[in-house]
Amino acid sequence: MTRPLTKAQLSLMAAQIDGQRQQDAFIQFLMRNMALGAGVGIGIASLILLTDTFGLFSLIRGQSDPIATAFGFIVSGVMIFSPLVLAVAVGRAGYAR
Repeated sequence: MTRPLTKAQLSLMAAQIDGQRQQDAFIQFLMRNMALGAGVGIGIASLILLTDTFGLFSLIRGQSDPIATAFGFIVSGVMIFSPLVLAVAVGRAGYAR
């Protein structure tokens, strides 16, 4: 036969559930920042191509497969900015409320 739980034991169970919610919120925080980094990378890489900065658009247009090359350039922008935004987010996570 089991004995009933005391109020102290019940409060400990509630604290464990609350701790799990805080961990999920941190993971969501990181995922939002990764999406933000991907958006920033896409935006900056697209802006560089559209404004023909450093003649990159002209260079890519002269390739045998310009769409794949432009796509690769934009993906490289995502791969550069996503870890940078994630690193800043992790560094600032200790100051978040």
